[in-house]
Amino acid sequence: MIKIVNKYDRPKGKSGFFSSPGGSAGLRRISFEVVSRAYSLLRTPMPSAIEIETINRCNNECAFCPVNKHQDPRELARMSDELIEKIAGELGEREYHGLLALFSNNEPLVDKRIVDICRLFRNKAPHAYIYISTNGILLTPDIYTRLFDAGLDQMLINNYEDSLELTPSIKAMAQFMDSAGDSRITGYVKKTKIVMRKKNEVLSNRAGYAPNKDKNSDSSFKRYAGVSCTLPFIQVVIRPTGQVSLCCQDALGKVTLGDVNNQSIWQIWNSDEFNDIRNRLGKNGRKTVPLCSSCDVTIIYKAVAEKRLYDFIGAGLSRFEL
Repeated sequence: MIKIVNKYDRPKGKSGFFSSPGGSAGLRRISFEVVSRAYSLLRTPMPSAIEIETINRCNNECAFCPVNKHQDPRELARMSDELIEKIAGELGEREYHGLLALFSNNEPLVDKRIVDICRLFRNKAPHAYIYISTNGILLTPDIYTRLFDAGLDQMLINNYEDSLELTPSIKAMAQFMDSAGDSRITGYVKKTKIVMRKKNEVLSNRAGYAPNKDKNSDSSFKRYAGVSCTLPFIQVVIRPTGQVSLCCQDALGKVTLGDVNNQSIWQIWNSDEFNDIRNRLGKNGRKTVPLCSSCDVTIIYKAVAEKRLYDFIGAGLSRFEL
């Protein structure tokens, strides 16, 4: 059967420790600082996690998202086929082994090329762990099957519904997956997870741009002023234009650290601009980095460590879970 996870059922202090309101705020801050420092010591020549936003649009209306379909201020952009080919080729040449998300601040299924894009990256970068996170609105059995046939490693389906009931499209998908008699499909179901979520939940403030968590009325981000962050030490986010954002929390692309149209990911990752951000975070925390100074995100990215472990021991990727 398809795995359905209700994130609100987690005991306080368990897997949602760093981002949930449960537990001690002071202890969360100290623990996150320790994790951030650890990641800062593990600098690698290539990022451990890459997010590629091939089209900068979403078809949902989540209250916590600064780029939901009702208030997305970004100019519509769609990554060119040529740029996608360039990125895939570069990852292949570097024998990229990290996490590869075919989405960022968008809904990946809005891009009708998503199956072909997945196939291209699988062919060019066979060692990458390719995954997508979708709201399921456009998901059908055909798209689901073709994505995994194309080489997808995992699909996360976020069921955004305040009643915590399955939406019609996701309910239909769950019925399809649970009734599948094909061993191929049942194998794909093991790599799929449905997460029950609320459209109106309050999460991190997204560098101060979350619509339902105004930094002027919620000053909790200030406790992280002197704390570093994991994201600039492990992650690269590529926008449809080819420009590289500071991190996944920079949904509006306020900070640009490079452009893969005329630079390699390796060059951008090891650039003076990126290293300056890391050095400032490491020495003085977020208060000296303008976008970071208003951000309360505490993403630990445990998937990076898990991926490295599975690569080290030679375990099958099907055992790896984000």
